[in-house]
Amino acid sequence: MLMGSTSMAFAEPKVLKFAHDNKTDPFENPAHACTAVFANIVEADTNGEIEVEVYPSNQLGSAAEHVQMVRDGL
Repeated sequence: MLMGSTSMAFAEPKVLKFAHDNKTDPFENPAHACTAVFANIVEADTNGEIEVEVYPSNQLGSAAEHVQMVRDGL
C-alpha cells in the first residue's frame, strides 16, 4: 500500500543582504540602480528561492563594518 501526503512543505527563501555606501538617486550615482537590477535577476533566476535585500547609504554600517559582518557570517 502506498501512502502520500497532499501537503508540501515549502522552504523559506534564503536572504542575501547587499549593503553599499551609495545614495539611492540613480542620477547622482547609478550604483544603487545596478544593485536593484542585480536583485531582480537573482530573484528571477532562482525562482524566488533567494531574496536580495538592498541596504543603501550605509544603513547597515560603514564599509569596515560591512567587512566584519561578512567575516561574522551575517
